[in-house]
Amino acid sequence: MFDPNGPFMYGLVAVVILFVIAMSIRFIVLAWKRARQLGIDSAVLRRTAVSAAIFTVAPAVSILLGVIALSRALGFPLPWLRLSVIGALTYETPAAASAAAAVGTDLS
Repeated sequence: MFDPNGPFMYGLVAVVILFVIAMSIRFIVLAWKRARQLGIDSAVLRRTAVSAAIFTVAPAVSILLGVIALSRALGFPLPWLRLSVIGALTYETPAAASAAAAVGTDLS
């Protein structure tokens, strides 16, 4: 029987998320190198990176809360995958509720 919290799901989700993180790091490195080639000062690049990191925290907190809220009904790996890659909590919660209603259950 399918286990939404089984090791297979955790492994599958970990592979996808590690791929997304690796590609993000690759593009950050390429962008940093290109910015240096264009003559942009390192201090400006650092300030930009810190600013981007700070403004990433607020949406990440809401996504984490969405993962926690959906994990009770759907298991942890599936919401973790969907919300870490897509990150649209305003879409995922109603979609999960609609899917649950279609199979005759609810998320609560």
